[in-house]
Amino acid sequence: MERIINPEPLDPETALLDLIQALYEQLTVRIISVANGEAYMKSHPGEVIAMPGGLTGVFQAGGQWEDFSTPNRDLRLLIAMDAVLDFPDKIVRSPDDFKMSKLSSPERVKKNLETFLARKLSELSITYIRTNGTEQILTLAEILKRKDAFEMAYNPNDGIEIRWGAPENSDERSTCHRHVPAGQLEKMRSVRIWFQKRLHPPT
Repeated sequence: MERIINPEPLDPETALLDLIQALYEQLTVRIISVANGEAYMKSHPGEVIAMPGGLTGVFQAGGQWEDFSTPNRDLRLLIAMDAVLDFPDKIVRSPDDFKMSKLSSPERVKKNLETFLARKLSELSITYIRTNGTEQILTLAEILKRKDAFEMAYNPNDGIEIRWGAPENSDERSTCHRHVPAGQLEKMRSVRIWFQKRLHPPT
């Protein structure tokens, strides 16, 4: 399939940079989406946005849930994260899909890509506004370390720190004072398998 999409072998570093840039763009758009939900919740203190029932309801619904939740966006984000992290290994699995010097082995290219990837992930960052109004800067490297948290970060009833995967008991999360109701949390846990498998439920 890769060869059909790209008939000519790709330069590995360029291909990886494209994946990193695509991930970064998804994150910058997500900043706006999550901030919109946070602004609504702050302007409607005490309100709880109803969570749709059923597996498909989480992904397909109207009203405020559709306006301010991010399950579809976050599922795509998780897939983009996987693509970036897996890319160096992909060179070893499918070396013929990439343009490499005959003097270099796939393993050597993989090692160089891992170094390149670590540098780019530490250089790029996003900033979101915490509950107390302060800025929180996260490098892409930090975001990828909390990748699993994004499987449960789509509910606007959670505070913004949780929606950006702030670890429990961290200073970053200490300013978060809003949490999903227990019933919604249980529902999120029951549908998490779709995020873990990176699959959209059948409709």
